[in-house]
Amino acid sequence: MSSINALLDSLDAAVGALSAVDLDAVEPVERYTVLDRLETARRRQVALSHAVVGHLEHIQGCPPVYLVLADLLRVSRAEARRRLRDAEELLPRVSLTGEPLPPQLPATAAAWQAGVLDPEHLKVIQKFVRDLPGHVGPVEAAKAETALAEHAKNLRPDQLEKVAERLA
Repeated sequence: MSSINALLDSLDAAVGALSAVDLDAVEPVERYTVLDRLETARRRQVALSHAVVGHLEHIQGCPPVYLVLADLLRVSRAEARRRLRDAEELLPRVSLTGEPLPPQLPATAAAWQAGVLDPEHLKVIQKFVRDLPGHVGPVEAAKAETALAEHAKNLRPDQLEKVAERLA
């Protein structure tokens, strides 16, 4: 735990140092690059947070995990449940026999961890996969999920939604 705390302290220090930067000293065009890198870093932190959420376990005598999570993070119960659901879909799984399984949405999970997607992109892909008709086989569903994850790397969520509608 001490190594994790040291890394979190370094992260806090880096964010503090970035917050102290005089943005007027940064060239106007370069501010866009700064913003893009900050957004990617923020998204990667969200993905890491989901990984931690995915490893939370119910502790005997305590409220359900989603209630503890909501109280700890001061988010709504619905948001806590959403984070738990997202973690289930985006993290590797284990079969009943103990064998490792890929995430339910493997291409989306890879893009999520790379900081390419935001929660709106994720919602579009989740809705698409959830709404697939029953006659669509797993191979076709996986190809579609991969295609949407690839498109999401270059599109806004509203644009991705239009691609998902056409793909459906």
